[in-house]
Amino acid sequence: MDIAIAVDGDAEYRRIIAALPRSGTTDIRFSIAGVAVDVVPFGDIEDPAGTTSLPGRTESLDVFGFREVFAHSIELRLPSGYRVRIPVPAGYAALKLKAWCDRSVNGEYKDVGDIATVCSWYQEDADIRAALYRARTDLLIRAELDVDLAALHLLGEEIADILGRVRVAELAAAWDRTDRELLAHHFARHRSRTHPDHAAANRAILALNNFLFG
Repeated sequence: MDIAIAVDGDAEYRRIIAALPRSGTTDIRFSIAGVAVDVVPFGDIEDPAGTTSLPGRTESLDVFGFREVFAHSIELRLPSGYRVRIPVPAGYAALKLKAWCDRSVNGEYKDVGDIATVCSWYQEDADIRAALYRARTDLLIRAELDVDLAALHLLGEEIADILGRVRVAELAAAWDRTDRELLAHHFARHRSRTHPDHAAANRAILALNNFLFG
């Protein structure tokens, strides 16, 4: 499990983790209620923005977009009374797109399943489909009345709104280094292993590409 925490700096992060038993040798993994949890700090501890470096850890942590996604997140009250924040779907998609850009160049493709899933959320959500006809006919026209593609145009628009111009430019630079055909291949395989629709997958990836970076 991964948990991101917003902190004022290294001292606050150290105070928070001081009482947590370590798990493994990554310097960020702890045992919490018997579960191995990566506790990833972001916020004022970042230097430069999007990167967290911890004393004694040789590799920095990529926290691209964490501030922006946190600012647009949803507050969730737990049964214990504590409150946590979870990303909205577009924020979640933004983080997964960056994770794909970073990991796919090293032969790791696990993030594509999450990207395909969030695309399905948008394409299958009745409220989103109704909103496209009610208030976003411009997206429908751009998608030539293809509701599935219009839904992904909306997803791309919301990702861009969350990240802002500077972060979108950074994501675009990382995106340019990836293999979109490979993404579409695994995207289609995630949607259906028996009858993967590669044409539909390519249209979905192109829709996100054009609306985010076009």
